[in-house]
Amino acid sequence: MVDGSHIDEYVQSQLDQSCCASYYFEKSDLISDIQDATFAELKAVFYCDEGKRLFIIRNLDQAVSGPEVGYFPPGRLGEPDLESFFQRDSYISDQHQRIRRECAIDHFDDQYLPPDYTKLDSSSQSEFAAQLRSLLRPYRLASGILGVSNVSRVTDDGWQVRINGRRVIESDLILNSEEEGLTLEESAVDDGLADADQETVETFTELFNWIYSSRTTDRISVFRNIATLYSTTVSGMITEIGDIGESVRSNFEFYIRDSIEEFVEVQQDVTEYVFNTHRELSDIRRGLANNLNRDLFRMVAYVAITWAGIISQLSSITAIQTALTASLIPVIVYIALGLRTAYSLSQQFQATEDGREQYYSMYENRIDENTFNGIKEGDGSEDMKRQFKIDLWIYYVLFTVMLGLCAYAIIDLTWLEGPLTGVIESIVN
Repeated sequence: MVDGSHIDEYVQSQLDQSCCASYYFEKSDLISDIQDATFAELKAVFYCDEGKRLFIIRNLDQAVSGPEVGYFPPGRLGEPDLESFFQRDSYISDQHQRIRRECAIDHFDDQYLPPDYTKLDSSSQSEFAAQLRSLLRPYRLASGILGVSNVSRVTDDGWQVRINGRRVIESDLILNSEEEGLTLEESAVDDGLADADQETVETFTELFNWIYSSRTTDRISVFRNIATLYSTTVSGMITEIGDIGESVRSNFEFYIRDSIEEFVEVQQDVTEYVFNTHRELSDIRRGLANNLNRDLFRMVAYVAITWAGIISQLSSITAIQTALTASLIPVIVYIALGLRTAYSLSQQFQATEDGREQYYSMYENRIDENTFNGIKEGDGSEDMKRQFKIDLWIYYVLFTVMLGLCAYAIIDLTWLEGPLTGVIESIVN
């Protein structure tokens, strides 16, 4: 293999596309690289994080390609089929993220690629294409098995996989790099995986893509239940994959019908919960606003009436100062209690918010994603939360200012005999 950066530049300039390109003089060189690679190393051979993977092979007779990987002779770089290869829509990236959510696979980012990443189109018919399919068949089969398992752990010679359904399939997959390429076997089981032909792999991959095309969580759950009823080994599962696929699709139709009533009930429960939560949050916010208005009125009225009575009834400035100072102590206590009440309301509001998020997380996998997002976005909680924070900020600021004024008044009247004392003396005189 030689540096293919000039190919990258050509594709970028001529087709306005990004890719990872490698140049080979001989087809046999690429075949050798694939044969010599382990399961973990094959991702490095094929994966491109910038776009599609392009192999330019000097002695290649005709171009062959799949969804993500293309093999082209140099003479075809200017032909329409290269442009068509780059313009094909890719579903692999979305599928890759769904697999990440549904399966716990060791070294997922370093080693795993979905089975269709290295797929070749059925229209790609040549001796070279047949050789590639044969070499990559164990890799694609292993990728599919890992992608439907609940848990896949790396071992010294392969993977330990576990599929939880009505029953449990737990097996060790052995991946060896032989002279003829990667081989896949299941420990303590006859060579069911090694004997899997191309048609079986394509049938399994077709079912795999159906599972990850939509409603993945529901479909993979049905698959695991059905697969574990058919077999207790991975080899048995692959051998029966045709019957399993038919059963999964038909049972999923029943699953949908049976779950419609449950779905409606869940949706009604969530909607009712959203309504009650919104009302609860509104009550908390209304309580905060009412507390603010009531407390402000009470404190201002108390100070005005008390101070007016003290100044009008007493003639000695010393007695007036002492009485005014004493009258501020209940105000300070009231302010402290008001701040404490506001803090309690904020904690109550946050607890309600946390409960709402926990409730949503409990039901998010039981309702269609778009419907669920519509319910969440329509509950008005974000606006309510923002308004509550504004009201709480106003409450804290006003009461803190009033607490500061009380403290200043006490200091002025008791020790400083500053501006406030001067104003009171002028009023008395």
